[in-house]
Amino acid sequence: MSTQTSRSNTQQKNASPDNQAQTLEVVRFHLNHGAETEAFIEASKAVNQFLKDQTGFLYRSLCQQDDQWLVVVYWANKTHAETAAKKLCQT
Repeated sequence: MSTQTSRSNTQQKNASPDNQAQTLEVVRFHLNHGAETEAFIEASKAVNQFLKDQTGFLYRSLCQQDDQWLVVVYWANKTHAETAAKKLCQT
């Protein structure tokens, strides 16, 4: 899977209690040749469940156009996003 990931902070009136701005994580990618879309969607559901249990997780969206996928994850702040990413890599 080829991926491109970025995180950006967006200033909002209701920033998290630690005064960090909300963070938006964007991942754009293509599935590997031969990968089954249905299997990927099932794996994505497992990631959703993992994220729901993480502190600071707000929302995740997944969309597809042709062979390109886009995942957008909303976090209360950058610290929560980075902590969850580390945990996800360990599982």
